[in-house]
Amino acid sequence: MKPLFWNDLKPVQQTDLDKLFEKVKDEPPPKQERLLRSQQAAVEAAGTAADDGYGEGEDEEEAGIDLEPEYEVVDVMAKIPKDLHDRLGSSKWKDRKEALDDLHAAINHPKIAEGPFDDIIRALAKFRKRWRISRL
Repeated sequence: MKPLFWNDLKPVQQTDLDKLFEKVKDEPPPKQERLLRSQQAAVEAAGTAADDGYGEGEDEEEAGIDLEPEYEVVDVMAKIPKDLHDRLGSSKWKDRKEALDDLHAAINHPKIAEGPFDDIIRALAKFRKRWRISRL
């Protein structure tokens, strides 16, 4: 840190900083008081493995943390309303809102199966463009 800005400081500032840095050097390094969520999960996984009674006395590998849990793939195309395009083109805002709510309920899953979503994306883009123009 010193090479970056040390020469730009006045001598009085340099001595003051040196005194402050000396105080910090004498302090012990900070200790972690709480575990991160990932560390808590690893500790709990290790605790449950030890409670099972399997592998006692053997070298066990650390439990890996799965950052992407497995979700079941859901086919949402069957759940999407057939009259979505007509309802998005409706002149009544309540019909359009209900259509978007129904679409959201149908596709609100962590993992969805691949499918032909092109028409839905185009309809939403057209709906958004028309809505934005009418709002201006």
